[in-house]
Amino acid sequence: MNRARTLLLALGLILCSALMAEFTLRIIRPDSLQYYYDLKRLHAYHPDYLVALAPNEDRIIKHHLGLWEGRFTTNSLGYRGSKELDGRPVLACLGDSLVMGFGVSDEGTFCARLDGTILAGKSNQAMNLGVDAFGSVGFQKRLTEAANKIKLSTVLLFISPNDFTMPPELAQRGVRSDDVIDQERRDHPELLRFFRIQFELTRISYLLHASKLSSEQLILESHIKRASIRNSMIQAGLISPREGDSARPLGFRKYLTSQFYSFPAHKTCEPEQQVNQVISCPEPVPAYIRCQERLPLASELPPLPDITQESYLKMIELSKEKKFNLVPVFLPAQVEEIYCGMYDKSHDLHDYAVRAQAFFKQHGIRYLEMSNHVKDICGLEKKAVRDQVIPGDGHFTDSGNLWIANALKAELKKMEASGAF
Repeated sequence: MNRARTLLLALGLILCSALMAEFTLRIIRPDSLQYYYDLKRLHAYHPDYLVALAPNEDRIIKHHLGLWEGRFTTNSLGYRGSKELDGRPVLACLGDSLVMGFGVSDEGTFCARLDGTILAGKSNQAMNLGVDAFGSVGFQKRLTEAANKIKLSTVLLFISPNDFTMPPELAQRGVRSDDVIDQERRDHPELLRFFRIQFELTRISYLLHASKLSSEQLILESHIKRASIRNSMIQAGLISPREGDSARPLGFRKYLTSQFYSFPAHKTCEPEQQVNQVISCPEPVPAYIRCQERLPLASELPPLPDITQESYLKMIELSKEKKFNLVPVFLPAQVEEIYCGMYDKSHDLHDYAVRAQAFFKQHGIRYLEMSNHVKDICGLEKKAVRDQVIPGDGHFTDSGNLWIANALKAELKKMEASGAF
């Protein structure tokens, strides 16, 4: 009896502590937690592709580090910044957070700027189908749902590097591509049930949402720590590097010198002079970015994952069945690609596009390669790459979205002139 009473008392204390923590968090509303919680409330669970945007939403989202702020609204179909159907041909944008438009308000997204585009002599209504954290499977399922609800005319499918590949430095931190995660969920259906439970609970509770974010951060930090230790051992010459390791062996003596000894910088008698740097366009490529003279051939790269190919094939078949134009688009969405493109060079982060383009070309699908438009940035009012991409966030600014919209309109006009519409 005493043991049962003790157990009930302990459970009561845990419950009271949890309620107190939930109440405190809702009063304090920490900026970082509030940002992620607002994003969570903007979304809704979807039984088919797991995460959708909730319909008829109207929220102001403020990045917790002050990087950006924007108004997010959705129509009755759950499409961001899109008006209700007005009878015009629908020009839809399908993709992840870049398409959905993190970083700007509704009217600032490049998809919203495409509204009124004239194709085949008709004004098109832009419809933003983008949802953050989507991969190829999510694209295919959301497109199927949209095609069964509305009559689509043209769908711009924005292929993301995160769909089926991941840069080595992120992969070393345990970050996986969206298609890899979807394959795991397909192989293990119990993961889908677990996802729904945690999604709904973290959407309701501040405390559970904070706990989920904390656990994810701890996992990420552990990956970073292990990678740091391994790199240090490689630099010390204690272990040999593997493919994908970023550290270079320094030798044990040089490693000790670089890690544990620091020497004062040489000082001159000349006073320090401040130089006002004038940003030129194109800008010099930062030292950490290594450009290539050419991209590898598709035959030199691995084929797309099976789940990715399956999703693309389903979208191609759907476009034929529903009679709309499916146009894959390859944006230079990473700053390394943009800098290298300024000098007519390439970056290995664009390898994903080579792989996907070969697939669409094989199946007779015309795509848009937007890398040749990076120099158009010089024609914008803000003549700097850094003005197009939000530092520390990776999404596009208002100026960046304008650049993309202008480039897309130019490419669509070329397609129209060739008789594609």
